Amino acid sequence: MKTLRSMHLPVDRRRALRLVAVGAGVVTLVPGPGHAQQQAHEEAKKTKEAVHYRYKPKDGNTCSACVNFIPETDCKKVEGPIDPGGWCELWTAPEVLPD
Repeated sequence: MKTLRSMHLPVDRRRALRLVAVGAGVVTLVPGPGHAQQQAHEEAKKTKEAVHYRYKPKDGNTCSACVNFIPETDCKKVEGPIDPGGWCELWTAPEVLPD
């Protein structure tokens, strides 16, 4: 009975080197998990101009009452510091759960 140790498989050195080189190239091309998160973050945030941001409420709606607001002066969807009393076209009311 042959075992793996007793079986001698001929190794083509050139083929082995090519496989190692291709494998290393693939590993180099695959971005890490942090890259995907950073890219998603950058794509999600829009400029104030793009969302028609203004520093005053509209129809009583303010950034501080929006689901995207992150206290004290941040937003999930808009770049840079924002005024809690401001407003933009991405304003979204918080979901009210029934009792």
